Amino acid sequence: MPRVVGELESWTAYGARGWGRGTLRVGVVGGAAGAPGGDTLTIVGVIPGARPGDYVDAWGDHESHAKYGDQFVVERASLSAPQSSDAVVAWLVATLPNVGDRRARQLVARFGDDLWRVVEHEHERLTTVDGISRDRAVEIRAAYLAASGDREAQVVLRAWGLTTSQIGRCVEHWFTADAAVHAIRQDPYALARHVDGFGWKRADEVARASGLPASAPTRVAAAIDHALAEALQAGHVSMRPGYFRVAVEALLGPEVARPDVMRGIATALRVGRVVKRGARVYLARADRDEDRLAGLIAHRLGGRTPEDTTYDTTPASSD
Repeated sequence: MPRVVGELESWTAYGARGWGRGTLRVGVVGGAAGAPGGDTLTIVGVIPGARPGDYVDAWGDHESHAKYGDQFVVERASLSAPQSSDAVVAWLVATLPNVGDRRARQLVARFGDDLWRVVEHEHERLTTVDGISRDRAVEIRAAYLAASGDREAQVVLRAWGLTTSQIGRCVEHWFTADAAVHAIRQDPYALARHVDGFGWKRADEVARASGLPASAPTRVAAAIDHALAEALQAGHVSMRPGYFRVAVEALLGPEVARPDVMRGIATALRVGRVVKRGARVYLARADRDEDRLAGLIAHRLGGRTPEDTTYDTTPASSD
């Protein structure tokens, strides 16, 4: 697959997922014919968090668009800090509050290669540049930390196996890559609940890549919910306890002992995510929907009202 590496001279994002269009000054091109080093090319695709000045390493393909001409369409990409003086200036202007081209060049001229260290650790020194007050120096540091933290978070997400487009969808839901990392660390299976393109298997792969133990309660709970949800999608509102346990164990694999599975099921029953009614186990929402429908039918026939519902929260047996 063709690869391009270089600095973004311009970038405009359209929408929360990070899809955009810009101009890349190419440093290296490999895998197929493209712009020679130092030339520019139009680059389009999903690059979450990209800003003018960022150093981009992208894989994709060259195409000739009927309207936009020759361009490079990104399949996956990673970002790193600006490297040339002009790229640093472009990044500062695009990222920091109240910093225009003239002030950005003053910052680069004053601090040179020490600029990032000064902004992060000695931001009070920024006030030696005309027009930067103490309050503005604090704002600049905060904006820099947010942007650099987001870039580092993308590295983490890629290490967990997420693709560029998946990162874009996570950013769309959680607003920043950093927020996505925090949410996924707390509950990787939130990916399956909130982000298009993630099911149990893909979310579980990310969970394991992020270091979640095989028998973690979060993982067991997610498998319990998924087993019942999968049965519901297949047209089965409930499951017999024994089949239910077997389905959960199949999702979790042999690394998880049966006592851990049974503890997870007991917890799901206790907190009300799962309901045992007679010899059947229901996902709580499916049980509520079924009972409400039955109640409405009975009510129309002159029987019990929808409010006459009771729940059996006795832990499911392993039979």
